[in-house]
Amino acid sequence: MFRHAFRSALVGVALIAPASLWAQSAQPDEPRDGQDSAPEVWVFYDDDTLYVAGRCWDSQPDRMVANEMRRDHFGIHNNENLAVILDTFYDRRNAFFFYLNPIGGFFDGLITNELNVNRDWTAVWDSRAARFENGWTMEM
Repeated sequence: MFRHAFRSALVGVALIAPASLWAQSAQPDEPRDGQDSAPEVWVFYDDDTLYVAGRCWDSQPDRMVANEMRRDHFGIHNNENLAVILDTFYDRRNAFFFYLNPIGGFFDGLITNELNVNRDWTAVWDSRAARFENGWTMEM
């Protein structure tokens, strides 16, 4: 039931959180040169699952680069993307990472010992992305 409630959180182009969910607004990086504004990110969770939703703004969405659909391909880094990195041991050495681009291409993996990337680690996760007139939204 909770998954169904979250899967319907993306309504049209607006992210709307069901009232029964607890949400925390994350503090993403500051805008970089050429970015309009920092993305907005929300984190939801229940007893079994972590959910992330985000809205990425772009004043020129027609110039957005999003063409990589191959799973776990480094080409996603050349696309607009939003990354979620989970340092679940809080040791700043090991983490799980999840990237998503505006057309639904995704990349996941495991980081060990600060810089070893294991692309063979493949999580089972759902994601969705959609464009709107001022950027794109995502949920995972």
